[in-house]
This record gives sequence, structure tokens and C-alpha cells, in this order.
Amino acid sequence: MGAHVRDAAAYVCWAFARAYAPDVFLPHADALAPSLLITACFDREVNCRRAAAAAFQEAVGRLGAFPHGIDIVAAADYFALGSRTNAYTSVADFICGFEAYRPRMLTHLCDVKLAHWERGTRELSGRALAVVGQRDTAWVRGVALPTLLDRALSADLAARHGATVGAAEALLALHAAGAGCVTDAEGAGAAGGAGGPGLATRVVGLVAAVEKARLYRGKGGEVMRAAVCRYVQCLATVRQPLDGGVGAGPATGPKSLRSALLASVEESLKHPTADIRDAAVAALGEFASAYMCGVPEAGARRLVLKLEAALRADPNPAARRGAALALGVMPPTLLLARVAAAVPEQVGLAATEEASAEGAGDGAAAVSPEGTVAAWRQAMDALVAATVPEEDAEARDAEARVCAVKGMAGVLGRLAGELPGAAGDAAAAARQVLAALLACLEDYCMDNRGDVGSWVREAAMEAIPGAVAAAQAAAQAAAQAGATGVAGAVTAGREGDSGVGRETAAALACALVKQAAEKIDRTRAAAAAALVAVLRGRRAETRSDAANPRSEPAATLPLAPLAHVPARDALLAAAPTDETAAAAWAVPSSAFGRLTPLLVASTGGTHPLEVYRAPLLEGIVVSAGGVGDSLGKAAGGALVAALRGDPALQGAVADEVVALLRRRAGVDRVAVPALRVLDLLFSSGALAAVAPPYPAAPAPFALHLVRRCRLPLSNPR
Repeated sequence: MGAHVRDAAAYVCWAFARAYAPDVFLPHADALAPSLLITACFDREVNCRRAAAAAFQEAVGRLGAFPHGIDIVAAADYFALGSRTNAYTSVADFICGFEAYRPRMLTHLCDVKLAHWERGTRELSGRALAVVGQRDTAWVRGVALPTLLDRALSADLAARHGATVGAAEALLALHAAGAGCVTDAEGAGAAGGAGGPGLATRVVGLVAAVEKARLYRGKGGEVMRAAVCRYVQCLATVRQPLDGGVGAGPATGPKSLRSALLASVEESLKHPTADIRDAAVAALGEFASAYMCGVPEAGARRLVLKLEAALRADPNPAARRGAALALGVMPPTLLLARVAAAVPEQVGLAATEEASAEGAGDGAAAVSPEGTVAAWRQAMDALVAATVPEEDAEARDAEARVCAVKGMAGVLGRLAGELPGAAGDAAAAARQVLAALLACLEDYCMDNRGDVGSWVREAAMEAIPGAVAAAQAAAQAAAQAGATGVAGAVTAGREGDSGVGRETAAALACALVKQAAEKIDRTRAAAAAALVAVLRGRRAETRSDAANPRSEPAATLPLAPLAHVPARDALLAAAPTDETAAAAWAVPSSAFGRLTPLLVASTGGTHPLEVYRAPLLEGIVVSAGGVGDSLGKAAGGALVAALRGDPALQGAVADEVVALLRRRAGVDRVAVPALRVLDLLFSSGALAAVAPPYPAAPAPFALHLVRRCRLPLSNPR
């Protein structure tokens, strides 16, 4: 109902501009203009934003009573205000550039919108504060930040959540404006009168105050967890000293405070709710970069090894998911640090807990070079192992495998960002990741939610372009360095400057072609997008924070077209031309007609496209023999059309179907659709060359087919 009232009020203001003369309206302009612009930028409802902008425009056009009216009308138009994010950040930032409107808008944002009843509005208001607050850093330091810190312990959930988010974004605003970190000399005594704690002490102590007030419990506890993680992330992003202020001591601050902040984030890292876990991952990565790299060996033991141990042994699936994602955002300094080659099994997590007591900035001794490895190797081994489904079907967790795939991509991206210094490490990691991703493309695990393995396959296909780009960059760096050292010489000798060997390139192409013919629409689209990237090349971005979409890319790696792909020209003709065309492959009729020309039979030699026949036919068979009517018609129709009039191809496909039944014996996911496809091909005459009508003798493949069909019937499970 409130939206209707605000909409009607904006209409009344629009009518005022038409009904009254300028001299009557002018005394009220100073009060009315900021209110209209506040509604135009910050209202939750799009119709209210547009109505307020229309009223402002009418007043400017008829009366000319509002300062800077023409410029604001041009920026706050109908379309610009249609997006709430654009209205809060871009349009509001432009309007706050005018002194006449800035104080009212900033005050409304801090006092009203950051206490709004809707969580999304509060978080968006925090983002707006990070942008528009840069225009008045004195107000942010002296008014907004102390007020929000006071309100962060409020009994009202909306008020304390918005205040925590707002305080985090206020720190970012100061940092982006180059105003530096807050100190205890600012705002001393702001809370509790003279002699109270300084502003910097209150900033670094907010997390402890929230936990002391037990605000993680009860209603709104999950909301506060995500907000506190975001606060820790921003605290680390601005490199706020943890010791009370600039110049008072080392930036890492006292070990107890670091340990408390880490413990708070690590507790949220184990949370089963995805947004809390992702916020904790983002916070942990930024915190490690800011405060844990003073002594890399100690930091690696405290974080990388502890996360690796949790990923291997923690029985809590949520903890394994968080650990996998967190490994992917560890800073390169910790990943390249030397650590003990293995943690004794009898020690396990206790060893890492003992290492955590050493801290990362207290001068802890580095690990001896003897018997040590780079920390990323142990992390990568744990991540690769986590992508393999457990033997016990009840213990399998598809989400953990997806997180492990993302973690592998993150570790590889961090190492690739350190080129050329880490060329050998990046090359070794790229080979390991590509092999693991190929294995992930065979994940077809099922549970009561359906084909959950498709989540892992899609995550692997999203990671393949970045992994190929990292391999290419590492190989190029090694080649430019003269392939010095054992790792560089091995990489350059085996794979050359391409970074990806012939066998790996062929395996990647075959796997993507198979997935492009799968029965799940989004899987086909993901495979098509990956094909576009690796065949045509593009700019591959490696994000600094895989869990935080607002983070900036840490490195941009050029992705050259994948070399050594068999029959590359024919595959390019079948693949989509760009990412937009790749998305259209989610429609069955768009995909299978482009793929079936890749099914060829050799005539007098080995055809380059033969390598794709087995994987492509397996994908088409599963789709054509599935239960989906439109999918079955599209895939089956394309297969029948390709086989008719080509006796050689009919014989090759018939033999391949028998080989498929032998290769996937006992796998109902493939065997049952294969039998349905054979029925379709026989009934449609698409196998007339190998199945002539009676009384002609059957082709030799018939005996093999009968044997393959008889085995499951004679040995029912």
C-alpha cells in the first residue's frame, strides 16, 4: 500500500508544477527537489522512481525552479531508472555530485535505506554508499561510520544488518577515494562519551562485539553471518591495521585478534547455506592476502594445510564444500610457500590446529627445504581427489565435487597470475587440472534429485577454457625463458608453445562434442560455449575471487584457439560461431543437425573425423533413446537423416552401437536408450545396408548384437 501512496504523492507534485506559477512554487523548491530525487533514485518500486522523476522533470520544464535541473533530467530518465541497481549507484552518484542534493541523499541512504525491511534493499544501499560516499569522505568518517557502528548492535534485525553492511561499504568508500584507513585519533569518545574507544578500535572490534552479543543466534542469525563475513572482507580489502590505527604497529595486528577474526570466518565457511559460505570464502581469501602473508610458510600451514585436511577428512559435506572453494581463493604467496610434504595421518587436523597457534606475522620459522613441497601441490591433490565420487553412494555429495572443480580452477588461476615466475608450477597444475576436468566430464552420478553429475560436468566445462588459457600462458612463459629447469624443459619438450598436448587436445574435443549431444539442455549449451572458447579463442578472465561476482579480475589470460584438434576445420564448421549461438544449442533442433555431419565412415583409410564417432554417437543415443518426446524426435531424426543413403556409415554406426553396448555393459543409462535407438533405426530403414530384409542373410554385426542383448537378459540384476 505504501507504494501506491508514494506514487500518488509523486503525481500530486507533478500536478503542482502544472497548476501553480513559478513565484508561488519557488519557496517550496528547496524542500521538494531533494525529496523527489531521493524517491527517484532510492525507491524500491520502479513505478515510484519513474513517477518522481517525471514530477521533477515537469517542474524543471515548466518552472525552472530546481538547481541543475536540466543535467539531472538528462541523467535520471525513464530508462536509466528502470534498473534499481543503476538508479542506486550510477544515477544517484551523478546527482550526489551536486552540493545542493548530496547531504539529503547521503543522510537518507544511511538513516532510512540501510534500515529498510527488505534485505536486498539494505545490501543494495550498502553498495550505493560505497559509490556515493566517495564524494564526501569527511561525512563518511565523521557521521556515517560512527553511526553505523553504533547501530550494528541494535535489537532490530533490519537495523543491525543494514548497519553492518553499511559500515563495510563505508570502509570501501574511504579506500576508493584514497582517504586512507581510519585511526583512533578520529571519533574518540564517539560512543560512550569522552574517553571511549577510538574509531579504529571500534572498527576492528565490531566482529567481536557482534559475537559477544550473540547475534548469530535466533532469528536473523544467518543474515548477520553473511553481513559479518562481508565486513571482514572489506576490512581486509582496505588493509585496515588491526592494532588500533595507522603507524601504531604492524598491519597484521595482534595474533589474538587475527585468530578471532579467522575463527569467525571459518565457522561461517562450514555453513550449509550457500550465500553464507560464499561470503565466508570471499572474506577468507581477502583476509589471507592482507594479514596472513607476512611469513608465507606459517600462513600456508595455518590456512592451506588446514583447508586441505578438512577437504580430505571432514565428515561434514558443508565443511568440505567451503574448504574446496576457499582453497581456490588463497593468495599465490601462500600457495607457492614450502610446506611439509605430508601431514602425518595420526596427527591430522590437530597438527594444523597447532600450526594455527603460531600465527602468520609473528616471526614463525620457515619450514626446512628438505622434504617440502609447494603448498599448492597438496591443495591440488586434495581437490582432485574430492572430484572423484565416493564408492559409497550414500556418502556422495555432488555440491562438494562442484566446489572442488571451482577450487581447482581458482588455484590454477592464482598460479597463472604469477607468471613468468611460477611458469613451472602453473604448467604442472594445468596438466593436473585438465586431466581432472576430463575425468569430471564422465560424472553421471544420480540421486533422488536426478542427474546431479550434470552439475559437475557443467562446472568442468566452464573451467576448461580458463585451464587451457593457463596452460598456454605457462608454456609461453617457459619458452620465453628458454625452457630452463627440469619442469620447463619437460613442458616445452612435450607440448611446445601450445601448452596442451595432442592427446589432451583430442580428448578435450571429443569430450565436449559428446556433452554437446547430451540430453540435458543446459549441458548442451555449456558444452557449446566451451567449444566456442577453445576452438575460436577469446579473452579468458581469471577472477581474484570466484565466490564474489563483484570482485575484479586478478588476471586476464589470452586464450588462443586450441592447437592439435583433430579435423579442426570440420569441427569449426559444426560448432557455434559465438557465445550467443552457443546458448541456442539448448534447443534440440539447433544442436543435433549441426553435429550429425561429424559422423563419418572411413573409405580406404582413416578419416580424421572418426575420432569423434564413438563419443558423439554415445551422446546422440542417450538423447534419441530418452523419454523426452521433442528431444528424441530431434536427435533421432537427425541420426536417421545422416544414415540414409550412406551404406558405409550405416555399417560403421551399427558396429559402434555394438561396441557401445559392450563398453557400457550394465549401465542402464546407456543400454536402454541404445536399444530404443536400434528399434528406431531398424523400423525407419536407416540400417538397410546392414539389416537386409528376409530371406537375405543378416550382416555379421547381427550376431554380436544378439550376444550383447542376451547377456543382461540372462543375468538379470
